[in-house]
Amino acid sequence: MKRILPLLTLTAAATAAVSTYSCQDSQGDVGGSLVQGSIEILVDSDFTASGQSVINNRVQSRTTTQLLGAIRAKGYGTLRSDYVTQMLPTNMIDTTGIDASAVDSVKLLLVFDKDGYVGDSMAPIGINIYPINKTLPYPIYSDESPDPYYDPADKLGSAAFSAAGYNDSIAGGDYRYVYITLPRQTGVDFFNKFVEDPALFSDPLRFSEEYCRGFYVQAAFGSGRVTRITDTRWVMYYHKTYQAVDTLGQPYDSIVPTYGIYMAAAPEMVANSNIEFQPDEAVKQMADNGHSILVSPAGYDVEVRFPIEEIIARYKENAGDLSVINTLTFKVPAQKIDNDKGIGMPVNMLMVLSSEKDEFFAKNKLPDNVTSFNTRYSSADTAYVFSDMRSYLVEMLKKETITPEDYTFTLTPIAVETESSSNSYYWQVTEPTINAITPMVAMPSMVELKLDKSQIKLSFSRRNLKNN
Repeated sequence: MKRILPLLTLTAAATAAVSTYSCQDSQGDVGGSLVQGSIEILVDSDFTASGQSVINNRVQSRTTTQLLGAIRAKGYGTLRSDYVTQMLPTNMIDTTGIDASAVDSVKLLLVFDKDGYVGDSMAPIGINIYPINKTLPYPIYSDESPDPYYDPADKLGSAAFSAAGYNDSIAGGDYRYVYITLPRQTGVDFFNKFVEDPALFSDPLRFSEEYCRGFYVQAAFGSGRVTRITDTRWVMYYHKTYQAVDTLGQPYDSIVPTYGIYMAAAPEMVANSNIEFQPDEAVKQMADNGHSILVSPAGYDVEVRFPIEEIIARYKENAGDLSVINTLTFKVPAQKIDNDKGIGMPVNMLMVLSSEKDEFFAKNKLPDNVTSFNTRYSSADTAYVFSDMRSYLVEMLKKETITPEDYTFTLTPIAVETESSSNSYYWQVTEPTINAITPMVAMPSMVELKLDKSQIKLSFSRRNLKNN
């Protein structure tokens, strides 16, 4: 009977012999005074994964980061995107000593990284802003048309911007801003609504259904650049009047201008990039000819058949009397695909059971290293390396029957949100913790995965008992 034991069971045999094999293995004796029998660490890398590109033109996402603009790139394709977003309201507005007449203006503010674009930095991109007049569905997908959710005759404002954007004191120098002037009356109405029903602003769902369903940020004209919009904010400018005295002792009204960000896109609110992508003919031919290419957003994923049945068979064949699985890793070499806009390879990659991919994103899951795994591109290995698949193998060993759903995975690019904490007393910073994973919709990327050159490595320790 073969058993899987915790790794600590074998730590007394730290001097065990290490052997590598494909179809053959060797034995060695260690520490006869410590344990009875022989202990070995065996490594098997004689496995092959297979797969192919699959169309992924329907992406769901729940993030404040959206894609805006249009680009045509040789070797990539044609991409166009704008977005819709609900808004999270503030529940605090300064109404002390002022009324709605103090409202001066309202602007929608779009924020993007100074390097958060692909394409021509000087190309003008036009945008229109419309109010959403129908509650957005959830989940919502990238192929959802905005047409049912806005009225083209109800435009609130428009603007044009380049990647140079505009920099001011609202945030640091690493960001750029686009301001779109909205009707002043929207600010007056907002202020009066808060005075009338402040509880509404503490209930985001009710606020979205009864008062402001959000905005449609439309790419109106221009091409040559797509921009990663990291935040969308509704800013109201107003003034307060104070009684002051001049140097001669005469009273006068001192008018102090101020502003507040009273609505903003937020992860808990529904938002969606409306993406249209047509792959370049060369890209289509690569996919049709069996190349495992991955293109985002809303282009191609790669479906992988992981050889878990073969791995299990090899493990059971060579496990000995007692055994412990040490590691199972999957290394996928990657190659850049040439294009004329410098579109690079995705930084972060998710490997998830294909049958659970939609649920993974819909339920905002995090990788569990059993049904889903994430990694970053390794420039040293020129590959994506999934280094912690041990738990997956352990779970598969428990099953009586392995089905295609157990070994068919999807590789897809992702955006990863992390946070780090520090201890100022010890001057230590902890490893970043993953807070959220969403599909990569905010920037284009592409890569060819060399599945035929992938490396799957199984390492386990075994102990063969001697008969007395």
